[in-house]
Amino acid sequence: MKKIKGLVCVALVAMLVLGMSVSVFASGKIYVDLNEVVSDTPSQIINNRTMVPVRAITEMLGYDVYWHNDTRQVDVCEKGSTVPVIAMQIDSTKAYYTKYDEELGESVGVEAILDSPATIINSRTFVPLRFISEAVGYVVEWIPETEDVYLFSLKAYVNTDGSVEYDFYLSHYVDGVVSESETDPLL
Repeated sequence: MKKIKGLVCVALVAMLVLGMSVSVFASGKIYVDLNEVVSDTPSQIINNRTMVPVRAITEMLGYDVYWHNDTRQVDVCEKGSTVPVIAMQIDSTKAYYTKYDEELGESVGVEAILDSPATIINSRTFVPLRFISEAVGYVVEWIPETEDVYLFSLKAYVNTDGSVEYDFYLSHYVDGVVSESETDPLL
């Protein structure tokens, strides 16, 4: 009888362990245009994706965030607007964002399939860092040696002939090293 109880306990523990998704604190730091993102809640690695508290990252990127408790949806909006540029529901692998379509000459809605959906941990909404950043036009660089993540804004310049060139805040980022001496990409 003791053997059966022991086997049942082992089986229950194994089912619990195998049924949980792995979540660990991310050890690296996150930077937006070389400014460290400060949050009272650390980012986490879930399913090999860096998940961040939505409010900390979106506000650092210059956006507002709204929570809809009835639908368990988080909306990311441009400052001063309530029209979402990103919409995600908790535990859903589908997310929606807007992007500019050059052929149409207007913004269009796009559905994305996430391998790590938005989730709630300790009453905080966590979202995939790369998806959120790239959906609003940032370039994401991960430095494996330090486990740091750098987000760089994309700047567009219109030439006198009407052509468009893009420059990244990446101008002081060379071979995985960010220059400590120059923080202005336009120098």
